[in-house]
Amino acid sequence: MKHHSERMPDNARGAVPLIVVEGKRLIQRSARRAGETASRVAKKGRRIVGQTVHETERLTRRNPWVGLGVAMGAGFLVGGLCSFLFYRGR
Repeated sequence: MKHHSERMPDNARGAVPLIVVEGKRLIQRSARRAGETASRVAKKGRRIVGQTVHETERLTRRNPWVGLGVAMGAGFLVGGLCSFLFYRGR
């Protein structure tokens, strides 16, 4: 194994703190963007779920059998998705 006995040049030492500061700034900006994206996705998800629940309630009031079928279909869909995710992880 070679051991380099050369010292780091003086002009390179001054650049190291700048690189660290720039990396920290990039990481913070990336985290901020990820947080904003997660907030947008969560808001959209809440809105979609709210609309779905509202439509299901309205449908159930109009015709209980159709509402029951929709609820059962949604249950089977969610159950299938959960079982797929559960058994895929094994």
